[in-house]
Amino acid sequence: GVGGMNIETQKSWIQHCNMLNVDAYLLVTPLYAKPGPKGQTAWFKRLLDASDKPCMIYNIPSRTGIDLTPAVVESLRKHPNFWSIKEASGHLATYQQFRQNAPEIPLFSGDDALVAFFKPAGCAGLVSVAANVWPEETSLYVQKSLSGDTGSLFPLWNRAVKALFSASNPIPAKLLLNEKGVIETPELRLPLVSNELEDLLELKAIDEQIETWYKNNK
Repeated sequence: GVGGMNIETQKSWIQHCNMLNVDAYLLVTPLYAKPGPKGQTAWFKRLLDASDKPCMIYNIPSRTGIDLTPAVVESLRKHPNFWSIKEASGHLATYQQFRQNAPEIPLFSGDDALVAFFKPAGCAGLVSVAANVWPEETSLYVQKSLSGDTGSLFPLWNRAVKALFSASNPIPAKLLLNEKGVIETPELRLPLVSNELEDLLELKAIDEQIETWYKNNK
């Protein structure tokens, strides 16, 4: 993960990670500053230039405060380290615009609930929240979404994704992983706190339903 708003700090982070066993980087639009297309292009180019690894550029305006603009994608599309895009604005029109401006760049859904809807627009896969809790189940969900075999997916998976975002991600996921005995504690770094979500009944019910769905569909 490469985020923040200080370009020199993020370049130093990439240079450090270049020496580690890292496969790829996820580059998010700058936090708080809300730059326009020229500022975004300069930001990403500096980070791409610093990288020795493939890079996925991440559009998540609900967290950064600014949309990745299609003009930025188009201007960077030939950079050798620009591998793919993670699109999590929640808007199909944005996804389609990225596809139009950079048709050779693989596009991944960053919204678990939308992968089936992005499939006709050339979706390459899903960067998932649900896979942290249900790895095998989510893999099957993505396979079915991308193959068009969506008959058994809805509304169950929509409810599952809604439950995982009933508080700010990753609070529900960590609480459920702790409940299932996968991790020892649901503790998070501030400003996120696990007691933001105190009632786990919905999460536990969805967990049982997803496990039943997987057994019936694998």
